[in-house]
Amino acid sequence: MRQHKRLLLFIGFLGAAILVATPAFAEFSSTPQTTWGVQTKGASNTIAQWDALTWAVDQVDSTIFIGGNYLEVTNGDQVHSQPYLAAFDADTGRWQSWFRPQVGDAVFAFQPTPDGGLLVAGEIGEWNGLTRGALVKIDPKTGDLWPGWNTRAYGGSSVIRDLSLEADGFVYAVGNFTTVTSGNGPIPAGGAFRFDPITGAIDTNWLPSLENGTGWGVSRSKTQAVTYIAGFFQSVNGDATARGFVGIDDAGSVTANRDAIPFNGCTTWSYCSQLYDVEATEFGGLWVAGVEHALYVVDEGDGSLIKMHYSGCDPTRNADCLPNNWYGGEFQELERVGDRVYATCHCWYDLFSADEVMAHTRPEDTPNTVHSTVDALMAFDVATAERVGSFRPYLTGTSGGFGMHVNPDDGCLWATGGFQSYGQPGGPQPAARDVVRICDEAGPAPHSTPVAAPPTPEACSVSLVDPADPSLGASVTWTNAPTSVGTIIYRSVDGGGSYWRGRVDPPLPSEFVEVPALNSISSYSVLHVYPAGQRSASTPCGLVDLTPQLAPPSACAGTVDSQGIPSVSWDPGNDATAFIIRRSVDGGPAYWRGRTAETTFIDTALTPGRNYDYTVTAQAADGSTAGPVPCDPTLTVEPPELIPPSACTATIDLDGRAALSWDAGSNAASFVIRRSVDGGTAYWRGATPTTNFSGAILEIGRTYAYSVSAKAADGNTAPPVPCNPTLIVEVPQLGLLTSCDATLLVDNVVAVGWQQVENAQRYVVRRSANDGPFYWRGSVNADEAPDAAFFDAPLSDTRTYVYSVSAIGLDGTTATPVECAPSLAVVPPPLPVITTCTVSPDYTVSWTDLIAFDVVIYRSVDGGPDYWRGRVSSGSSSFADTGSPTASYSYSVVVVAPDGRRGDPGICT
Repeated sequence: MRQHKRLLLFIGFLGAAILVATPAFAEFSSTPQTTWGVQTKGASNTIAQWDALTWAVDQVDSTIFIGGNYLEVTNGDQVHSQPYLAAFDADTGRWQSWFRPQVGDAVFAFQPTPDGGLLVAGEIGEWNGLTRGALVKIDPKTGDLWPGWNTRAYGGSSVIRDLSLEADGFVYAVGNFTTVTSGNGPIPAGGAFRFDPITGAIDTNWLPSLENGTGWGVSRSKTQAVTYIAGFFQSVNGDATARGFVGIDDAGSVTANRDAIPFNGCTTWSYCSQLYDVEATEFGGLWVAGVEHALYVVDEGDGSLIKMHYSGCDPTRNADCLPNNWYGGEFQELERVGDRVYATCHCWYDLFSADEVMAHTRPEDTPNTVHSTVDALMAFDVATAERVGSFRPYLTGTSGGFGMHVNPDDGCLWATGGFQSYGQPGGPQPAARDVVRICDEAGPAPHSTPVAAPPTPEACSVSLVDPADPSLGASVTWTNAPTSVGTIIYRSVDGGGSYWRGRVDPPLPSEFVEVPALNSISSYSVLHVYPAGQRSASTPCGLVDLTPQLAPPSACAGTVDSQGIPSVSWDPGNDATAFIIRRSVDGGPAYWRGRTAETTFIDTALTPGRNYDYTVTAQAADGSTAGPVPCDPTLTVEPPELIPPSACTATIDLDGRAALSWDAGSNAASFVIRRSVDGGTAYWRGATPTTNFSGAILEIGRTYAYSVSAKAADGNTAPPVPCNPTLIVEVPQLGLLTSCDATLLVDNVVAVGWQQVENAQRYVVRRSANDGPFYWRGSVNADEAPDAAFFDAPLSDTRTYVYSVSAIGLDGTTATPVECAPSLAVVPPPLPVITTCTVSPDYTVSWTDLIAFDVVIYRSVDGGPDYWRGRVSSGSSSFADTGSPTASYSYSVVVVAPDGRRGDPGICT
């Protein structure tokens, strides 16, 4: 794709909705306040085609965490090894050297948790030397693994791309993995699951399967019980219409697919179904970003297009564009902040916006297309989906951005991605090191009066230009202090943070006009900027209240019929054209259930044992709402009595597996099977909706006791029922080995043979030498030696050897060894006798040389006994002795073998 360079800059940031009036000046300052960033590409396998180094950014307290596919942090002068994850100070951007976890591979996602932890996801592999798969939870103050956290995801590509903590209390994770676990055994998965951020408990009812690909982005609907996933996959739960984009309900089933959304006709290329991110909003707008160079905003209710933005390169406007090409770059990341949606892409030329679908290759052919220029990072109004034209940081690069986060303490936007420089053409353009920090030019809205504060603006007020038409804007006016050089306008929506809306410098009039936030309360304030860079305290200007005046419904009441079908009805109030019904379950968040023009709503059947609370909200023709109004009473359907199963029988089938069957009882949705081994604790073995179960192959010699429990749809279980009889896998009787034989073969190799016996798993061969103890010589598996033979190493001495064979049973018992007949000994050849030996007058004894043997010389004096006179080595053929002329001597010679054997004597003459 595109190449990443490294960046860490501080520039100005605007955090609210679209600016539609002038005067307003640039939002940013391009003066770098730090140079810390990252360098050197890491070893990731799943993103090898991208040169991007940074892929994720988030914050805990005053620390910014940045993850990606890099090996080092640097400020241009210093370089430190800190692969894949580093921490930076949120106020200064400086690298934090105290945070030094050892991370095995690339990091792609973060999610702070309510208990102060930080979820980290990506390829990861190892954390501080421990294998952890694609997900860890850490203490962000130390970098250590969170105590007691056992939730993991692994298998397949073993990667998680996105994490999202949603209003239902679950963290949603998507990527490419085949197994998840929270410490209670592996659970098959298909690239998506949800879990509790505190305990790590996995919702096993929500395990959709993303097939032939990877999930890249996930977002939970704010209006109904649906979770949306975008990514590079070909089908979901076998549904090929869900390629690249899908909506999943709380049962894990497909409820929305890609074909229901008006994409731009790109169908001929394999990557046309590859989408990077999705963001659902409370306005019912569903934002989808993808490879087709487009950002879609669609109505979540009916899938119709609200707005489409397309990145391209118009050859009529840019000389760098190829003729008739119109190439652009995919949208890669979405981030909702206040009343803005920020988007990144690797696009650097033109952006086309329209209220209808633009053709994939010729966007400007669509009527009423709005053109603007773009450089990788842009902002849109969350309610209108229009681009915020004043937000343009002038980034340069190739790969574009892959992560965004706004620091709530100072309103600074952190963006990670392949950015090479920042700055307006013709002005300063600082170099980049992969992380951009974009801040309000004048700093955040002040929280207190500065010391020795300069004069504040006076007489500030705000009012609608035309109270009958809020779309004409709100006018903010004030009186300038004499020495001020500019005035900055801030806005808070519904009591939220105050964000920069614009700046007005003399000699322009002291007025600022913009469209306030519809259906909300917009509070404005202003402050002065002075020549030395000082800022005054803020002056409140007042508020514009555009909250709906629609009267809410009343007297909402709910009932449940005998079939468990609920209905709610209400008095309509006034001026409502429709009513929105929401429902919460067991005190949880309220989710959208439907919209009707009537004053009665009938819902689907309730689950027994759960508590349901309904609300109704009135909606006017202009979209404004009043309510919600609760409906009384809380509705509950008593669960039917759960009758446990009976007559559970247990047998062992022909494959050696336990086979269970039982009578179902009543009102069970599934059955849980547990097993005890040799009288120990009963552990979970499986669950099934049927009335039979087949287990794993049983071990020989063990005793197994099974039980079955009925489980209702609401999760309640009946006491376990034992299955009879207890299963015992008998040990087959080992056959009797009665004899074996040992044979000395050529070159003194020994062959040991015997007859196979029944139920032996292997045979052990031992050997004794000279009636000594038997020692192990080897073993032969019964199924690997049908001829029941064992070959030992050649015998090399003259000792006598006896072999034995023992049969080993299937349960490991060893039968009494059987000695093999006959005993074996190596018989050496006879030694030669020296036949030619002479004695000279000087008592020298000579003989025919026998090269291979030593020779011992004996002598008798005057007919007496023979005595040893000496020994000569092989190769000698004489021996010099001494004697007396008065004595008579006779000599003999004897051959000596290397093993000590002696031959017959040869007589010397």
